[in-house]
Amino acid sequence: MGSHFERYQTGFKGAGLIVTRAQLHEIPVVFGNLGEIVYMLTVAAWEVPGFSLETDLEALLALERRLTWAEGIVLTEGRYVLEAWKPP
Repeated sequence: MGSHFERYQTGFKGAGLIVTRAQLHEIPVVFGNLGEIVYMLTVAAWEVPGFSLETDLEALLALERRLTWAEGIVLTEGRYVLEAWKPP
């Protein structure tokens, strides 16, 4: 997420805009099991362009092994707010 956050700020500044607000928020997201992640990736295809269960299965299983805790599979979701204006 950080790269988009920084890339957009640089792009705004390069276009002559003044960035007045730039906030990055990282929020833990808990999925009960791997099936919930697969469902989300299937329904919200824009989240991971090119996602395919057939080609990404090994990576999903590795993610499950590495990130499963008592409460489920814990990931971090990033969101950001950028506010910019064009000087007169």
